[in-house]
Amino acid sequence: MAEAEVTLTYKSLPARATCLTLAVTLPFVLLFCIWSWAVIILAISEGTIQSGPTSVLVFAQILSLLGLAGGAFLFSDRTIFVTRQGIALPMWICPALALRSQHAWTKLKNVRYANNQLTLYFDNASPARLSLSCLTAAEVQQLLVAMDVWSGGSAQFPDIELAKAEMHLLGTSDEKQHGYTEMWEEELTRRFGATNFIPLEPEQEVAHGRFVVQRQLAFGGFSAIYLVRDSSKRQFVLKEAVIPEDADEAMFKEAVRLFEREARMLSQLNNPQIARVYDHFIDNGRHYMVLEYIQGQDLRKFVRQNGAPEEQQVVNWGSQIAEIISYLHNQSPPIIHRDISPDNLIVDDNNVIHLIDFGASNLFLGTATGTMIGKQAYMSAEQLRGKATTKSDLYGLGCTLHYLLTGHDPEALSESKPSKFLPTVNARLDDLIVRCTALEADARPESAAEVAVELNSLEKVPA
Repeated sequence: MAEAEVTLTYKSLPARATCLTLAVTLPFVLLFCIWSWAVIILAISEGTIQSGPTSVLVFAQILSLLGLAGGAFLFSDRTIFVTRQGIALPMWICPALALRSQHAWTKLKNVRYANNQLTLYFDNASPARLSLSCLTAAEVQQLLVAMDVWSGGSAQFPDIELAKAEMHLLGTSDEKQHGYTEMWEEELTRRFGATNFIPLEPEQEVAHGRFVVQRQLAFGGFSAIYLVRDSSKRQFVLKEAVIPEDADEAMFKEAVRLFEREARMLSQLNNPQIARVYDHFIDNGRHYMVLEYIQGQDLRKFVRQNGAPEEQQVVNWGSQIAEIISYLHNQSPPIIHRDISPDNLIVDDNNVIHLIDFGASNLFLGTATGTMIGKQAYMSAEQLRGKATTKSDLYGLGCTLHYLLTGHDPEALSESKPSKFLPTVNARLDDLIVRCTALEADARPESAAEVAVELNSLEKVPA
């Protein structure tokens, strides 16, 4: 098994009691051994030694020492190692033919949670029953997050999510959660992040000179965004995507089909607050969307330069964002943006919000290449498992409102509650953000339209 990435100490009362018993027994066993050898030596000196009883006595000593040493060794092992490949348990938790019981995640067939106990069922092995009360709250969170990331996740084993909810692990204090959020994000980057490719350079031509790159706006993984100009000096945004080099022919064809379908679908949108998709094409094996260039500043840069805006400004912007999302969700079929975040929302000089970067919404990236889409702190649990719904966009909206009010990114995989940082925030607005960022999608508002109505009503409340 690979080097452990998570190490837990299982503080089992029976194990501690067994170790204590063995420790108390040790002096008596040693006294027994000393007395036995004294008897044997005396018998040898007097010439009265008998082979039968002496053999039994020596054998009893050996058994006692071996039993004591073996029991002390086995029950003193209270460490659980968790890696990307699997989990290693003390033998007394999950009996095996080795000193430790090691199981690969690929052999995990089921997970059950009940009465504060997590039971793991592996192929050809006894069930491993872990009482979560034998771990600290921080260790339980480490274990559940590691299992959610490496074992197949809550989508395959729903009881992992049940354990999270019942243990109230998500949304704990920063010092408890920060390290595990980082672990989750690092693993997502490792698992879903694509190998970097070389982006286009300024003044480089695309599509046989149709566009000239002015500068890079953003890039990473298998995608990049550029500001380009055409022969008439008009400016556009060029969204680039690359299919992995190791993609097989079937995957390549499916990726192209999905990309073209998505581009056609987005080009039919007609909303002044959504960046238009004008065209799509392929050049040198790279796939491009041509989007409207909107003058303005994204909300992240706005907050960095100006600080958190006034609450009524946040309410106004939030109402606009909710209405944009509602427009997308009312398409047939509904369009899920999957990346509602301050980075993809621009405010222009007239205080109008615009939604950009539809590369995130397309199935080309999300399905064909397996790329995880969205800034991880703004992604819901179901989206992290690749099961995004329209309510996933509501989660991103709630996180964005939290950022605008507080100037801080929300904690990943947790309810956002701005009043923790900003006690003066309107209680109704605070509650709305909490509901939008609920861990369970069913606990969130029914629709973006409903959120827009609530925000509109707050906008009319005097400051």
